[in-house]
Amino acid sequence: MAWTDDIATARDNAAKTLAEIMARPKPSYNVQGHSFSWMEYQKFLSEVIDNCSRQLAYGEPFEIVSRGL
Repeated sequence: MAWTDDIATARDNAAKTLAEIMARPKPSYNVQGHSFSWMEYQKFLSEVIDNCSRQLAYGEPFEIVSRGL
């Protein structure tokens, strides 16, 4: 399995989760000092999707080697 398959799977999973929580939005709340912010979670999932898509668009990673004289 190539690294691109792993990134595509991560992107697809994040998109599926985002669609699920957007279909049934929940309010943000605090429980015993722990806060749960659904808006932040939605933002996080959107960023994951964007980053994975960007990595897939660039293709294989590469390294540029240069020397200064």
